Amino acid sequence: GIGLVLPMYEGTHPKMRKEFKGTMSWTLAGLCSFFILFASVAYVSFGPTTRTVILFNLHMGGLKRLTSQVLFCMALICTYPLMLHPVSKLIEDRLRGGKTSS
Repeated sequence: GIGLVLPMYEGTHPKMRKEFKGTMSWTLAGLCSFFILFASVAYVSFGPTTRTVILFNLHMGGLKRLTSQVLFCMALICTYPLMLHPVSKLIEDRLRGGKTSS
């Protein structure tokens, strides 16, 4: 999420901070392009009956569907620590000396 941009900027070496905006912009543009391409290929391969949640297009009870759902759930669980990082950083800074890094 966007809450991770500031901690990434703060963690960047001061000499490289002038390149941060350009690098971040190109990275996001590349990711958006990849997602659009991936979604287009998925739509073409599944056809007009494609459901919004792509995992619902897999056959019921199949091993592929179960494996995909388990891996998707694990990926969601693993993203929570990343989303909590800015909050934990603020709490850590407050506990250390009352200062925040922002």
